[in-house]
Amino acid sequence: MVVQHLAQNLNIISKTTHQHTRQQHSLSIELKELVIQFYQRDDITYQLPGKRDYVTVTDDNGESMTLQKRILLYNIRETYQLFVNEYSNKNVDLSLTSFNELRPVNKNVDLFPRLKGQGLET
Repeated sequence: MVVQHLAQNLNIISKTTHQHTRQQHSLSIELKELVIQFYQRDDITYQLPGKRDYVTVTDDNGESMTLQKRILLYNIRETYQLFVNEYSNKNVDLSLTSFNELRPVNKNVDLFPRLKGQGLET
């Protein structure tokens, strides 16, 4: 890189005029809503029954609301694969990272898959 810069300053090679720009594509609102509705399904998450099993969240307007905690029945990778398989006919282009970032705050990941793997299913 340094050699190229020096060669361009001494007019040995031509200066580059084209800079590569990265295109950023934001996810559509419909896709975000589809993922959130997928996380709400009872075959994907289990709602904790306890009175204290809730999370208080603040929405965009500054109002706080309480949501009952839910546990994912699968790990994130398996849940993502279920989502992709189910919505493959809609040409959903979503990465695992984006799918994980769209997970609502009241969805806990780590408890149930460990119990399921140890034969402690309820």
